[in-house]
Amino acid sequence: MRIIAGYVKLTFLFRQEQGRVVGVCEELGTSAYGDNLKDAIKAIKDLVVLHLNALESTGQRAKFFREHNIPLHRTKPKPKRIPIPPSSKKYDTFSVDIQPVHANV
Repeated sequence: MRIIAGYVKLTFLFRQEQGRVVGVCEELGTSAYGDNLKDAIKAIKDLVVLHLNALESTGQRAKFFREHNIPLHRTKPKPKRIPIPPSSKKYDTFSVDIQPVHANV
């Protein structure tokens, strides 16, 4: 069994909801909230890492990625920012650097 490090590119969306900021990772379906954007970013980053680690430790990562069309990149993808108009009550999407995912090949 050979271990290959890889990267995933994830999309994070943030919006105001009932006085809090909600963050969602579109690809994983993970969501978290905070009292402000900084807290929401930290919460979603922590949960995404837990989600990815749980998938890997249970041997479900490859299946989950395949079922959700999440590609594993061999090189680090470039971050992409998508501006969102202020009237939409959403914040910018952004990329988060997370440790590489290890694939069993």
